[in-house]
Amino acid sequence: MDVRSALNWARKEKDILIGEVSEETKDEAAKAIEAAETAYEALMTEYFQSGYSSAALGKAFLKRLCDGLPLTPITEENAEWTLFNEKNKMYRSGRYSKLFKICTDEGDVYIDPSRFKFVDVDDPDSVGISSQGVGELLNIIAEQLFRVELPYLPSDKKIIIFYQENAHNTDRILAVTHYMLEGTVNPQPIKKFYKAVNADECDIVTSDTNWIEIDKEKFVALNFRIERANKEEK
Repeated sequence: MDVRSALNWARKEKDILIGEVSEETKDEAAKAIEAAETAYEALMTEYFQSGYSSAALGKAFLKRLCDGLPLTPITEENAEWTLFNEKNKMYRSGRYSKLFKICTDEGDVYIDPSRFKFVDVDDPDSVGISSQGVGELLNIIAEQLFRVELPYLPSDKKIIIFYQENAHNTDRILAVTHYMLEGTVNPQPIKKFYKAVNADECDIVTSDTNWIEIDKEKFVALNFRIERANKEEK
């Protein structure tokens, strides 16, 4: 197939698709399809003129732009910060809207919460995080474990973090067990364990709870006690 054949094929596919779109959305759909066709034409032309490697690179750049990801690393000089929250001294990057900078007395802290996906090991098919406050805690732990440093080039692959939680009355515990990069099959251990406390002295503060870090043995003992208490109530 040469470039002309490839473009003719794409145009035929476009015409078929537009023919199947409802009249109410045909104009809007046609504009979107034509934009995709223009991008496809540019990539195919590059493919046949300069070879696969150049076209593949162009496709990768196009995908990053469509996903809202910057093409080059973000630096302090080109981040284009704008004030997001004056009270918390938080700024948002103009180059990547999911990247924030928090100015503290100890220095600037960069966070990108969109990097993470959390999976409950006891219910891996669940959507979202069930317990109040646990999502906030998980994000804090994740940002501590995987710090953002500039220059920063966001990835299109999320960091999947696996956790286990349990609760009974005032007893609340959380284990962050392991993590893996999206698309890989080699999980890496984390082994961090936390317990909710009423004391002011704690390791992590969320909007509704104070948390202290505990060892695995204490987590296992607490988890056993909580599970037994929950079974007795049924």
